[in-house]
Amino acid sequence: MSDSLLPIPYAEIQEEFAIDANETLSYEEVKQKLTLILEQILMRDTQRLFAYLYRIDVAEDKVKAIIHHPDVASLMAELILQKLIEKAYWRNLYKKS
Repeated sequence: MSDSLLPIPYAEIQEEFAIDANETLSYEEVKQKLTLILEQILMRDTQRLFAYLYRIDVAEDKVKAIIHHPDVASLMAELILQKLIEKAYWRNLYKKS
């Protein structure tokens, strides 16, 4: 399952993070915007972020592995996007059957 070949769930990203994400943006552009938002959230409201990560089911061990990394916001954005794309993939797969 390659991220670049799967559709990005723009609506869910817009809803959760108030990012102006639309279908003209690439994966990297969405990741950059999400990284900037996450940097702010990490400084101000980590509980909200961890609640969101729990709600979308990002693996706790993956979060623990990156939490002290200097580039935590970017790595967390990657985890979030991967999970949202994975969820959209499975949702679409089962919707068709």
